[in-house]
Amino acid sequence: MSHQVPDDLPFDLVLDLLLRPGSVEQRQIDALTPQTWDAITRRLREQRALPFLLSTIQNSSALQLPKDVMQDLIVSARQWGTRQLLMGGECQIIHRAFAERNIPHLFLKGVPLAFRFYEGPSQRPVRDIDILVPRDNLFEARDCIMALGGGGIPEFSGTEVDVDADTFKHLSPIWSPNRIIAVELHSRLFPQAADHASPELETFAAGLWDGSATFSISGSALPCPSPMAMALHLLSHAIYEDCFQNGPLFLVDIQRLIESGMVDPHAFHEQACR
Repeated sequence: MSHQVPDDLPFDLVLDLLLRPGSVEQRQIDALTPQTWDAITRRLREQRALPFLLSTIQNSSALQLPKDVMQDLIVSARQWGTRQLLMGGECQIIHRAFAERNIPHLFLKGVPLAFRFYEGPSQRPVRDIDILVPRDNLFEARDCIMALGGGGIPEFSGTEVDVDADTFKHLSPIWSPNRIIAVELHSRLFPQAADHASPELETFAAGLWDGSATFSISGSALPCPSPMAMALHLLSHAIYEDCFQNGPLFLVDIQRLIESGMVDPHAFHEQACR
């Protein structure tokens, strides 16, 4: 059953709460009706942004949300927190197995963002684990995860994606070793539709391995793109795959990367315009 989103849903206020809570006044929060709060929390739950909203409110001494809204945020953060910790364990298992088999790999998007650029991984929930591997290692990597206990996900199994890996950017999702979360193994950084968009994309993708970095899960260093490459990948994903129909986590991710001091905003703007 679909829900009607009020026409007057205060998107600007919600973004201010997430990105610059210091600009929000308590009177703006107090003016919202229970129905509006229901719509806000429903939308942010769908977009996995409730845990980060909780952290911004908890870090603000000047703002208070209604008690029932705060309870929703706390429950969501606890649920995601447990799942994120389990997901981190799956990443460690996969990383160790790939390293033992000399399979080059980089963890993409949400996982390194959650563990490196947020105060805690529960603040940045992820739906799946994205891993980039060279084309020649793609099916070896899938077989490795399968051997660890992972398995096919029925609604994705046996599709053309697993036959034509040169065209599609990742194989069909499979279960992680303990079947906790889906894993997408990528051989391409961008979809085929972006192949002729800019020659810079090919150069960027080719250089991703040389400038790689690491993030930490329980003391283990796992490979990922550099912070600048993460920011550019997020932007390209927003352009070529989401068509800028992004949830607020996209903006929060970019902000966290820039505020980390590891992404120069002027250099990011210059490279993004190429």
